Amino acid sequence: MKELLIEELFAKYDFGQTQGLKSTFLENVKLLKIDNCGQSRELLYNRGIFLIASGENMGFINNQRVTLGSSQYVIIATAQPAECETLMCTKAMKGLYIDLDLKRLQKMHSLIDKEIPINSLKTPKNVVTGNMNDEIDSAFQRLMKLLLDPEESKVLGDQLLDEIYYRIIKTTTGEHLLQLCCQLTHFSRISNIIDEIQNNLEQEINIDEMAKKAKMHRANFHIKFKEIYDDSPIQYIKKIRLNRARQLIQFENMKIVDAASKVGYVSPAQFSREFKSHFGYPPSELKNK
Repeated sequence: MKELLIEELFAKYDFGQTQGLKSTFLENVKLLKIDNCGQSRELLYNRGIFLIASGENMGFINNQRVTLGSSQYVIIATAQPAECETLMCTKAMKGLYIDLDLKRLQKMHSLIDKEIPINSLKTPKNVVTGNMNDEIDSAFQRLMKLLLDPEESKVLGDQLLDEIYYRIIKTTTGEHLLQLCCQLTHFSRISNIIDEIQNNLEQEINIDEMAKKAKMHRANFHIKFKEIYDDSPIQYIKKIRLNRARQLIQFENMKIVDAASKVGYVSPAQFSREFKSHFGYPPSELKNK
């Protein structure tokens, strides 16, 4: 049923491109297509919930083996540069991407009777996967049906998104999202810092200042940061900057020197060196990618 619905949606929205995202009648929901068989490429994944309707991928994301298919969903709490090396790809993976709305998340948390056990919490990874139970699967299918009609999307969309958030929060994986709602958790405080960095990439970023804003000692900040993102703060920021610059050059036709400045590089030469070291090719070759 899900496979038929997603194909109907792709036809409705004339989604014929190889892969990527496509807007729908709901502002916070997009069609998603991933078709990277045989490829290994680092991408910048924004905060969101991925619900897969068809296709399957098996690979590695940040040294963790994951399986993505119609029986799983993926939650990305904050922006995550990740390299996914596909081990098996039977066909293009299609589904829905839902922007992770913290206000909606906080609203749903305030309405349910589920406390966050602060003292016993384990710091979660930024990217987690969960198994799609019958309730989530049912809401997912109803959301796909709703997206076929602009009026139904407008009238019923928010209500259905509330249900999907609620269904996911009630699962074991939902604790990952609940931690974002509580300012007492390391996960929430570090996530807030990442949001600030994302909005100010052109500014100088000081690790000591990041730790101070997170109300943590520098050493503990480093430890918790690496637990969440599998990178040190410096490594993470460099990946974010380089990936964002690549997007600006490749998809927004920005000049290399301007993109470098936009993400915080003072020296274009240093930017080009670090870009080539990270991606394996100079930024000047992006137009051919």
